[in-house]
Amino acid sequence: MTGAPPFLPLAVRSSMIPADIIQEIKDRAEIEDVVGDFVGLKRRGSNLLGLCPFHTEKTPSFTVNPARNFFKCFGCQRSGDPISFVMEHEHYSYPEALAYLAKKYGIKIPEDSPDQAANEAGQHKESLYIVLQFAEQFYRDQLNKSEEGIQIAKSYLKEREIWAQGEEDFKLGYAPGGWDTFVKEATGKGYKENFLIDAGLAIKKESGGLIDRFRERVMFPIHSLSGRCLGFGGRTMKNDKKEAKYLNSPETELYHKSEILYGIYQARRAIKTQDMCYMTEGYMDVIMLHQKGLAHVVAASGTSLTEGHLRLVRRYTDNICFVFDGDKAGIKAALRAIDLALEEGFNVKALALPQGEDPDSFARRREPPEIQAYFEEQSTDFIQFKAQLLMPQAGDDPLKKWEVLQQIVQSISLVNNGLKRILFIQKTAKMLGIGEEVLMGELNKQMPRVLEHKGKKWLDDEKEVAKGRPPGSDPVEGHPKSTAEFRQGLVAQHETYLVRFILKFGHLMYDDEKMETVAEHVLAFLEEYDAYPDNEQLGMVLKEYQVHVESWGVVDIDGFLRHPDETLRKTAQGFLTDRFEASVHWTKRIGMEIKEDNGYKRNMERVIHRYKLALVQRMIHHILQTIQALPEGEGPEAEALEVETKLYIKLLENRRQIAANLGIVVM
Repeated sequence: MTGAPPFLPLAVRSSMIPADIIQEIKDRAEIEDVVGDFVGLKRRGSNLLGLCPFHTEKTPSFTVNPARNFFKCFGCQRSGDPISFVMEHEHYSYPEALAYLAKKYGIKIPEDSPDQAANEAGQHKESLYIVLQFAEQFYRDQLNKSEEGIQIAKSYLKEREIWAQGEEDFKLGYAPGGWDTFVKEATGKGYKENFLIDAGLAIKKESGGLIDRFRERVMFPIHSLSGRCLGFGGRTMKNDKKEAKYLNSPETELYHKSEILYGIYQARRAIKTQDMCYMTEGYMDVIMLHQKGLAHVVAASGTSLTEGHLRLVRRYTDNICFVFDGDKAGIKAALRAIDLALEEGFNVKALALPQGEDPDSFARRREPPEIQAYFEEQSTDFIQFKAQLLMPQAGDDPLKKWEVLQQIVQSISLVNNGLKRILFIQKTAKMLGIGEEVLMGELNKQMPRVLEHKGKKWLDDEKEVAKGRPPGSDPVEGHPKSTAEFRQGLVAQHETYLVRFILKFGHLMYDDEKMETVAEHVLAFLEEYDAYPDNEQLGMVLKEYQVHVESWGVVDIDGFLRHPDETLRKTAQGFLTDRFEASVHWTKRIGMEIKEDNGYKRNMERVIHRYKLALVQRMIHHILQTIQALPEGEGPEAEALEVETKLYIKLLENRRQIAANLGIVVM
């Protein structure tokens, strides 16, 4: 994708686009291709799965169905086709989304002139996009066509070894000298002064009139994920020490420093392909590494790293490596960034460059293979990075060494996976020669503070999804009247719980390698055991659920709760309310007490094993009744008895194995 079409936001009206062209756009726009420009997608069966770009999530619930040319998020409930996705993601109107897709697929549609369209449109934000696009091209022309730009900026970029392709890829430009060179050019073309101010391109003087915000600076446009210009960074060409070396656009309606990364538009595909993002500090770092073959590199845009930056990266990968200078400022930034990324659930690595080097200078002096090898070989996990960085500073001072250990353990405490925390503690103990129990003690001291700080930010991943308790359509307070009724009651109770469990947790991942959800696993089990519920209402819910799963891989719970069939709707609503919580007596009776600290996968296995056990118990009871009813004798009667007896013995063994999996003994 090459970014937004020229003057896209105000360029067209749907009434101007012929119906046959609109149909061609709809026919050619593929949802997998369009969404893939913005979201990292992984194949799961016939569908694709990724993190939703419309709300914050750590467990993927955003599903793309190529066969239907449709997307659906089962977290925030947004859904639609390629056109509606572009409208939602880029905040386009319908005709603007059509224009975007037309450009992407090389389809020509009629356009108005920018002036005429600007007069007809009343949307402030869209007008800012137009002004910024004009500014980007103006600065490009100044760099490549003006004598001042060629002599000053071109010479500087050549000295910094920025090639023509690098200039083009990142749309570099030059803001000329003079107080109002850009302002005069823009207003002369019909762009209104208030848009120049609101876009951060001009400043209003106290005496009236406008002056350029950027003067005598090499310009670095900052792009959105779709390639639209949001703002600029400018590097001064003056030797005046009082002049700020870098000047960035102010916060505007479009440009939010804490939510955009420099180079993300150019890097997004490489990040997804390489499953890794390198995070640097400056514009030149990104461009130089990009030129040298490391295209999966970005930088914070004129501010320190934020959660918003990390969420942007998270759309494409869970792996991040921070590349830092060896100075004190770089070290301080490294330590803060590492902990922030750990809190956000990333697999974190860090890379310290040789003393006196930054990514730009390091890359300029080396060829691509050497750079690639160094980045891959010298990147270390956060434990090793912190130890190598901080331990030499502690020297032989035991108190300082303990402070370093506390910092390392503090970082480990931020990891949102219990097993990973244990493995990191073991690695730290082995690497530094400290007893595991000592580090575990320190970790246990720090965890309460971490949990209090983070609250529910990532507890959902480990705990909250495991809060299901066994329901019953009617909580039973007394013993069933007979053993048969009790067995049938067991099956019914487990069927009810199984249905409620997949309604609550079916969208979560059960097997990451197979890309199999909880719902898919449970439905496969039911099919294998031919164990659909006898209860008509339960069967109705499961049947509808399977329709959703076959189409999307997960279920639309809101769709259940608003289903036009009143019986199905009320049944689903009932399963998802607390009134179905079983009494303490009944939960103990069926052995289905589930502690809240268990993960949902473990809970699901217990649910299935308990259901299997109830089914097998019922089958054993039926076979015993059959055996007792068979008449004594030879011939067919004896053969039937032998068959039923073999099946009975096999079921007893099956029951023993299931009970062993549950950790119980069945007499």
